[in-house]
Amino acid sequence: MAKWTETVRSSGGLDVYNNIRGRWAGIFQTGLQDVNELFRQNGIRIQFREVNDQNSANIVIASANGTTEFRNGNQLFRIDVDGTRLHGHTRKIGDNNTIQKAYIFLPENPLLSTPRERRPTGNLVMRAIQVHEYIHSVGLSDSDHSGNDIFIGSPDNLPGREPNSDRLGVRYRGELVWFPPFIINGPTIAKIRSAWS
Repeated sequence: MAKWTETVRSSGGLDVYNNIRGRWAGIFQTGLQDVNELFRQNGIRIQFREVNDQNSANIVIASANGTTEFRNGNQLFRIDVDGTRLHGHTRKIGDNNTIQKAYIFLPENPLLSTPRERRPTGNLVMRAIQVHEYIHSVGLSDSDHSGNDIFIGSPDNLPGREPNSDRLGVRYRGELVWFPPFIINGPTIAKIRSAWS
């Protein structure tokens, strides 16, 4: 787990620059609303705010496929993104466990396997991926993944009759729960608060 600088944490939120193209472009705002509502419902005082300046943003979010290069200041970084997986990548940049900037890469064309085919998934699954990556951007790593909320490392998937009825979910209190609505449990809430304290 890493923490944002004190200046960022005291601002009450994270500024997000939308560099998304393609299929994700239409759901960026919904994903932002989803994570803000999830945090509000759980008493987490972190607001994700869209900004129009990439340089001043805390987070840059984009879709990607394959080896992707990006610059932070004078440094060049590379990240490999499988653009067909139901999984994004968040790269946090900083030093001494202090985050100075985060880059979220969403899979360009996430595919879901159905009994008949492997096909592009719909907006509900894409929203779940986006919310999961926002939680990473607060400071949580893969080792912080939960077993039974939106921050699970490997959720179950439920193919729908059409892409926009596909869902991701988890086993929660003995039942399968499908997203949305999104849930986070006590341990994940505690980790988010710890990263932000």
